[in-house]
Amino acid sequence: FISAENAKRWFPNITWLVDTYHFCSSKKKDNVLVKSFGPRIWQIIATDMRAAVYAKTEEECLEHIRAAIEKVQSSQPAIDKIVYWQERRNNWALYKRNRVKGHQNTEGPYVEQNHASLVAVAGDDKRRTLEDNIVDVISRTKLILQKHQDFDYKWQAEAQLDLQRMDASRRGDLEQARLRLCKNQYEFFVTEYDSRYSYNCNDEIVDGQEGTRVRHSSNSNEGYFIPDAGVNGVGEVCPCETEQSDACGCRHFCAKRVHRKEPVFCLENIHKRHLFQIELPVEKASSVQVDETFLFEDNPNALPAAAPAAAAAAPA
Repeated sequence: FISAENAKRWFPNITWLVDTYHFCSSKKKDNVLVKSFGPRIWQIIATDMRAAVYAKTEEECLEHIRAAIEKVQSSQPAIDKIVYWQERRNNWALYKRNRVKGHQNTEGPYVEQNHASLVAVAGDDKRRTLEDNIVDVISRTKLILQKHQDFDYKWQAEAQLDLQRMDASRRGDLEQARLRLCKNQYEFFVTEYDSRYSYNCNDEIVDGQEGTRVRHSSNSNEGYFIPDAGVNGVGEVCPCETEQSDACGCRHFCAKRVHRKEPVFCLENIHKRHLFQIELPVEKASSVQVDETFLFEDNPNALPAAAPAAAAAAPA
C-alpha cells in the first residue's frame, strides 16, 4: 500500500521486517505466493521458494530459486513468475533484513501483528491515495510513540523500587541493565543472566587471540569462543545466533563476565535500539540553549536543535 521507494522517502528510519506467515507459510493456504503461482505450480516449487526466503545469503537464495526453475521447465509462465519474484528478492528475502544489526532473524507473530495493524489503518485499496496512506500511518505512529513514552515514564519511575527489592549481589550485577535498558530488553537480559550457571568457562588462546570458551554444562558441543576484544578492539562479541542477531548481551557473555569477575552489563555490547531513552523537552528557541553535539552524539533519537531566536524572528 506504500511502495518501498515512498516508504524510504517519508519514513527514513523504517526497519524492514518480513511477514513470512502471510507471504509463504504452509499454514496459510492463500498466502501471497500461492496466489501468485496458483496451487498446482506452488505445490511443485513451495519447498525451494520457502528455502529462498529463509536463505542466510543472497547466493544461497539464488541457488534455491534456480532449483525452483528447474522443476517447472515445461511451463514458461511459471518460470516468468519465478523470475519476477527473483528480481524483487530484496523486498522479501530474509538475507536482506539480516544485514541490519539488531534486527536479524526478526519474524513471527510480532511482524504479523505489525503488518495487520498497518493494513487495518491504511489498507491496500486502489481508491486510497498515497497521501491518505502516509497521513494515516503517521497518525498511527504518533499514537504508538505516545503510548510508548507514557510507558517509559512509568518504567523509569519504578527503577529504584525494583532495585531496592533485589539482594545486594544481584543488584550489583543488574543495576546498570535496569537503568539503561528498555523493559522488554531488560527482561530478556535477566533471563540470559539467570541462565549463566548452566555454562562452564575456560580461558583459551585461539589463533593468537585470548578469550574464553563457554560450553553448556552437558558438554554436548564445542560451545562458543568469546575473544577478549571484538572488532577494532571494542566489545567482546559472542558468535552465537542470539547475540549476532540481536546484539543484546547473551547468556554466554554473562557467563564469561561472571567467570572473569567483571561487570555483567557491558554497554559496548548492547545495540542502541535496546537502550532506554528519555524524551528531551521541546521549548521555544528564545528560552533555551541547546548543545547540538550532545543531541546528535549521545542521543540519536533527539530532534535537531532549536534554531537561534534571531533566525526564528527572521522574515519568511
